[in-house]
Order: sequence, then structure tokens, then C-alpha cells
Amino acid sequence: MTSKIQEISDYEKFELLQFNRPVKRTQYLEKSMRKYGWLDAYPMHVVRNNNGKLKIKAGHHRFHVARKLNIPVKYIVDDSDISIRELEQSTSPWTLSDYLISNIREGRHPYAAVQQYHQRTGISLICCISMLGGESAGSQNKMDHFKAGTYQLGDMQNAAMVERIIKFLRDRCNIEWATNSLLVKALSRLCWVPEFDSKRFMQKAKDHRFLFEKRPSVEDYTNLIELIYNRNSQNKMPLTFLADETAKNRNPVKMK
Repeated sequence: MTSKIQEISDYEKFELLQFNRPVKRTQYLEKSMRKYGWLDAYPMHVVRNNNGKLKIKAGHHRFHVARKLNIPVKYIVDDSDISIRELEQSTSPWTLSDYLISNIREGRHPYAAVQQYHQRTGISLICCISMLGGESAGSQNKMDHFKAGTYQLGDMQNAAMVERIIKFLRDRCNIEWATNSLLVKALSRLCWVPEFDSKRFMQKAKDHRFLFEKRPSVEDYTNLIELIYNRNSQNKMPLTFLADETAKNRNPVKMK
């Protein structure tokens, strides 16, 4: 890495790295730079490009504000292997949305599929990532891969079933909070149970809409779903027990 800080007012000398986050939320940064200028403590990191320009590796928010305010750019040429994620985590942690958009801009199909599902259903991004990765909505096992850019889609049957149920609850049962993350996690657990009949549940949900109320935990929502599922039925199904057993079989504990 070239540690010497350089300064220039030629903004056309730079271009954004494709993976950079979209520029947003710059009002406080703009206020600071208007008052203090570009501080030496936070130079922009750039890499040399084959077209003669310098590609911004980190600091593109500062670059955006500097160009807006006509302030000289301060930068260092960074030829190290450190990623933009690692550079920015210490000062400006990335959100899941940042990772999502940046990987979509790099052409990674699994991330585009997550975005489409998220926008289509209204389900929280963290639940979408888990379900489309082939796990229950409450799992966070895919987060490291998602942030590292190595996320892959898994078996999406669970995600598809949850989507159908959520859409039915919202559109046919008028449950506006159907995308509540705790409810989604409970539904996702139950949708892994082979004996769970989604059509039976949706019909019961429509017939007994009055039983739906917000609950404080995934366990409470699981019990609520079981209550509605078995309402006025002779064939009672121990869904909570079956969900626990199914989860154990899908994620066996390895003996030491």
C-alpha cells in the first residue's frame, strides 16, 4: 500500500468500484465536510485501473460529498488484498441491504432472487435469506456466506409454502401484520413438518380469523397455529411436537 496521502480536485480521475454501496444518508457527512473539509484521518482508498483512472475502493460517500461541495479529494493508493467490506466495517458497518444491493450490482443471481422474494412478500430480509438458502426462517446460518458474497440458493419449497400462507393471511383474512417476523419463523418451522397441511391451515385461519392476535415469541405463535389448525377437528395434530422432532432430524446433534 502507498501510505502517502495525495490530494487532487480532478474528480474525473476517479470511478466507483462496482461493489460499492449506493450513496445515501450523507446529510451529516456533508455538514461535517462543509465545516472541516476532508480530514487527513479518513483518506479515500483507491486502486489503479487499466484505463488510467483510480477506482474507489472505500470512501465513495466522501467522494460524492466532496464533488458536491467542490472540496479537494484526499486519497491513498491501496494495492492490498483487503476487501471493501473489511475497510468499512470499522467506521461504517454494512447493513444486509448494503450487501444485497452490492452483490446484485456484481451480477450474483442468488442475491437478486432474495431481493425479488423480499419485495414480493414483505418478509424481513434476514428471514428471506435463511429460507431461500434452504433453511428455516429463524436460522442465521447463511449470514456469513451472504456477507462474503458466496451465498447460494437452497431448497426453496419451504419459502414457497410460507409465501402462499402469508399471502392468504394478508389478502383473504385481512391480517395486515402477517409478515411479522416471529409469525414467519413459526410458520417456516411448521412448513417443514411432512404432516402439516397448508390448505387445511389456511381454511381454518379463514374460518377462525378472530383467534389471530399478536404474540411475543415464536413458540407462542407456533402454539397459536396449532390451536387454529386443530380447531373443531377430531384429527388433532401435535404440530409443536412434530416441528421440534423435524428440526432435530434436519439438524442432528453430532456426538463427540
